[in-house]
Amino acid sequence: MNNFNNISQEEFEKIERYLDGTMEPSEKLEFNTRIQEDPVLADLVKEVRLTLLGVESSALTQRLNTYHQEMEDVTTLAPTSTKNKYWLLGIAATVAIIFGVTWFMNVNSPSEKLYAKYYTVDPGLPTTMSSSDNFQFYDAMVNYKREEYSEAIKKWEALLPQKPTNDTLHYFLGVANLANGDNNKALNYLAKAAEDEESFLKSDAYYYLGLIHLKENNIEQAKKNFELSTNETANKILSELNR
Repeated sequence: MNNFNNISQEEFEKIERYLDGTMEPSEKLEFNTRIQEDPVLADLVKEVRLTLLGVESSALTQRLNTYHQEMEDVTTLAPTSTKNKYWLLGIAATVAIIFGVTWFMNVNSPSEKLYAKYYTVDPGLPTTMSSSDNFQFYDAMVNYKREEYSEAIKKWEALLPQKPTNDTLHYFLGVANLANGDNNKALNYLAKAAEDEESFLKSDAYYYLGLIHLKENNIEQAKKNFELSTNETANKILSELNR
């Protein structure tokens, strides 16, 4: 289905804000409900997402020649203590919703249904803001945003030996493994990301840890992690769990 040519400017801008994480939380929740109930809107959001991703991929590809010239520095990521500005800008929303996916027809327990209601894949960092010396990291980010999770994981794991304590690598390896269906690896990586007291991803790491425990029906552990997160959705889930 191709609805892209029929989209209004207003709707396009709304979807763009939805995808880049600049929507207000209440508006995002309402928009996510619309997506879940309207297959046409869901397809439209996906088309816009792929269009924007194509722009990012093109910009990243143009940096390839520079990347080869600076091969010795290719695995240097932004230090945890001195985040570059693109790290901060890239996490504009703690949980930006790309498009809603629910599995209510396939799950049985209340905790699984709650997980299906609130889980969305982390949107990742904008690749247009990458620099040549971080090419491999952002090349994997393009795979991640294309839902090529196994490829993204392979590339990020190759960078991990050079930066074994990097919170950003651990975080995205965690959410990528979760999206790829490997809860155990996701728990391990996200727990390491959450251990970094100075990480700006700490709250999101606890949020996804809570979701994993919720999915596995480990309610008490899920609550502990949600309580450690400042994510607004974590508070919503806690409210439902405490009813």
